Amino acid sequence: MKYIIKMLITFMILILSVTGCKYEVAEPPWEQDLVNTPVPVITEIQPADVAPAGINTITIVGENFAETVEDNKVYFDNVNTEIIAASTNSITVYRPNLVSDSSTIWVVSYNAIVTAKYTPYKIDPVMERYGEFLDNYQLTGLAVDDEENLYVLQSLENKIYKVPPGEAKIYIGSTSGIPYDITMAPDGKPVVALNQTYLNKFDMETGEDTLFVNVPKKVSFCDYDDYGMLYVIGRKSDLIVVSPDGSNRSIGVYTDYIISGMRVYNNYVYIVGENTKAGAEEAEFGIWRHQILDNNGNLGNQELMLDWATTGEVYADSKPSGVAVTQDGTMYVGCNNGNPILIVTPEKQIDILYKDIIPAYAVKLIGGPSHFIYMLLGTQEYNIVRIDIGNK
Repeated sequence: MKYIIKMLITFMILILSVTGCKYEVAEPPWEQDLVNTPVPVITEIQPADVAPAGINTITIVGENFAETVEDNKVYFDNVNTEIIAASTNSITVYRPNLVSDSSTIWVVSYNAIVTAKYTPYKIDPVMERYGEFLDNYQLTGLAVDDEENLYVLQSLENKIYKVPPGEAKIYIGSTSGIPYDITMAPDGKPVVALNQTYLNKFDMETGEDTLFVNVPKKVSFCDYDDYGMLYVIGRKSDLIVVSPDGSNRSIGVYTDYIISGMRVYNNYVYIVGENTKAGAEEAEFGIWRHQILDNNGNLGNQELMLDWATTGEVYADSKPSGVAVTQDGTMYVGCNNGNPILIVTPEKQIDILYKDIIPAYAVKLIGGPSHFIYMLLGTQEYNIVRIDIGNK
């Protein structure tokens, strides 16, 4: 009996010791006071109402956004858009890969219970397939006349096509050799470079080309200035200036370059390529230009417009392939990168044109008389893209 009483006493002591303990546990969330976080609000979109062609970025103005890029998300409808900069009252994003008459903009900020919403917002198209080149044949050259007719070279069968504005391609004839580049002469007839020591002129009435001018080196690129002087250059030959009477001269600058593009615009000759003998302080890949000093094709000194090494790590393994220039001197530079066109302002600020919208990659670029750039693709998905940049 004494043993049982002793066990009962021990058991009671254990119960009292356990019930006397206090455990530290988290307070259930349903018993906590609600903390109201600031509600994000969109008050303005820049540009307002619509993102027209030529607008590369969009700014969302408002209140109570998260402070950093990482703590915000921006959607146009269901399209997640890359954020460039963010603060509590402003978020800047790249133009979304979307065309819409009434998209909805959503801002999702870290810790905010409510998302900010803005609608409707219109986003205009900036790019389209052009000319219905769907046969996957290699295309090599582009030219545009004053009426926005596009001329396209096809190398497989030496064909020339004409694409009137907004229409399908029209076959207009063939060249007597493999065509590499094309430009419009002052008389309105195309001049074609065939990677030979001569250039041919194409007659659109007969559909044939004939010898136009002889030059001392093989040339693959050609373009005219406003005075009727023709500038030609090969991939591994110097820049040659050709007068209307056929006389010509080399300028003696590009003998050690590998050329990937050439364009004449607004009294300048632009050269795209690689300097194979670049020194430590010289650009290896880039764009150079020469001012056209008079109506005889006399040129100013070489001027570096873009050192490709300054375009950043993303473009380090790519190379420039062509250039189009607007009236204010902004360059649109094509390359073999996933985002194939760079914008280079006269102040040499660099940006990506329509990031993640334009397909890769750019073989050649040419600007038309209005606000379009035509890009020759290096893939077989579709061969020509017309891009609306909003500027002439």
